[in-house]
Amino acid sequence: MIVKMSDYKKFSAKKLVQYYKEMALPAKAGIWFLICNFLQKGLAAVTTPIYTRVLTTAEYGQVSVFYSWQDIFLIFITFGLSSAVFSRGLVQHEKHQKEYSSIMVSLAFVTTIISFLVYLFLSNWLNEILEFEQILLIYIYCFFYTVIEFWSQLQRVNYKYIPFVIMTLAMTIAKPLLSVSLILLIPFGHVKIRILSDTFIMLVIGMPILGILLINGK
Repeated sequence: MIVKMSDYKKFSAKKLVQYYKEMALPAKAGIWFLICNFLQKGLAAVTTPIYTRVLTTAEYGQVSVFYSWQDIFLIFITFGLSSAVFSRGLVQHEKHQKEYSSIMVSLAFVTTIISFLVYLFLSNWLNEILEFEQILLIYIYCFFYTVIEFWSQLQRVNYKYIPFVIMTLAMTIAKPLLSVSLILLIPFGHVKIRILSDTFIMLVIGMPILGILLINGK
């Protein structure tokens, strides 16, 4: 009996689909989290040469310096609340995850306000490194980044991979798509466009998630 290659492919595909359907939820979630992480890094690798082409060397350098400062500020603005500490808290408060998430969001807001007051005290020195509007954008970005991380950790712990994958890929695609499009359309202010675009996408995605976390936590 001769088996056609097309029949073999159909059989293999059906077998894989059946195997996937029979997999446990944690295994399915793990696969999709891995795929999502891979796609994120792949898109980042693809967009880097695009930015080097649409931005001048000086502009690309300024953007890189800004994001380096943003990473530093993130540590002091929210004190890493969305890291492993939050994940452990979700496991420990399994029956009250929504309330716990809401409390952590509120705490992140408080730490953001306190750190901003500290910045105002040190503004004469810090404003020599970054402009005030850049500092303001950093604070907005870092707060909503933390909010999104809270939500993402909540999805991971509960193996809710579908909303996590949709949100992550949407944000990963939207950031470069918006910034590159605006840079090509507007012949000036490319550094501000690049920074504002990322902050805008973070705000658009972060605001609904913030509302969800706070409302569900009541």
